[in-house]
Amino acid sequence: MIGMVGAALLGLGGAGLGLGLSAGTAHEAVLRPEAFRHVVAHEWFWPVVAGACETAGLLGAVWLAGQCRDVLGRRRALMGGRTRRLGRACGRDLRREALELPGVAAAHVRLTGTRSRPRLRMTVVCAPDTRVNALRAALEEGPLGRRRAELALPGLVTVLTFRFTDPPPRPRG
Repeated sequence: MIGMVGAALLGLGGAGLGLGLSAGTAHEAVLRPEAFRHVVAHEWFWPVVAGACETAGLLGAVWLAGQCRDVLGRRRALMGGRTRRLGRACGRDLRREALELPGVAAAHVRLTGTRSRPRLRMTVVCAPDTRVNALRAALEEGPLGRRRAELALPGLVTVLTFRFTDPPPRPRG
């Protein structure tokens, strides 16, 4: 989204510059004479404008770095080795227990996020006739609840994704 807005602004700026050059107005001053006199009379004007622009640019860079960290934290584990090893062990147990539930064909578990904001992503592949609400409730009450207690993370955000296997082919005739 940011890239599209930036590209639109770049295009509009280029179009405005092209129109200004084609109209023959490039030889005129950018500031009117009374505005130019104001700027000359107040020596602080351009340093304040430059400081405001630098502050806005710095805040934008900090915001962008935070957004990149959030996106990366949703996909990768940005935490220490001990927590990551414990998360892998709990993930294996969680996967094994999820496979024991009725209707579950496969399960994939991944611990992502940071130490302060961990997140568990779980993809469950199940049969087409599986009742998803009942399966989700069974996961929440059973394996997921125990894993939260094991990891000592009662507020662990869990993202459950359900995928369905292809239904069996219908008999012809």
